Amino acid sequence: MPDPHAITLNHLIGPDRAGQFLNTRIQNLTTQDLLPRETAERMVCQAVAAGDPWTLAAGGQQWNLRLDADPELPPQLYVVRRAGGRFLAEDEDGQQETLGLSILESYQLTHWYGTR
Repeated sequence: MPDPHAITLNHLIGPDRAGQFLNTRIQNLTTQDLLPRETAERMVCQAVAAGDPWTLAAGGQQWNLRLDADPELPPQLYVVRRAGGRFLAEDEDGQQETLGLSILESYQLTHWYGTR
């Protein structure tokens, strides 16, 4: 279910860059997973609307902890770079650590730097 408080990709990175980003994700599904384009488009749009980190996570992003998440987690994570199902994260204190993308399920994408 889409998060009513989610920030749209158009707002974060502008419509041109959002279109490029979505098309890249769709193209990956059609070439790597051999899905029909219509199916790939539907899957990517649903994943983006749900805030799915497996689809959205990329370098230069800030993710903020969701209100209903474990308060012991860092309040913000900055994605320095992504490599497959893992990413190099930096917290608000500048500490870096490699984490699995699944941790971002407790977060919401709020900023995407250097892409507008």
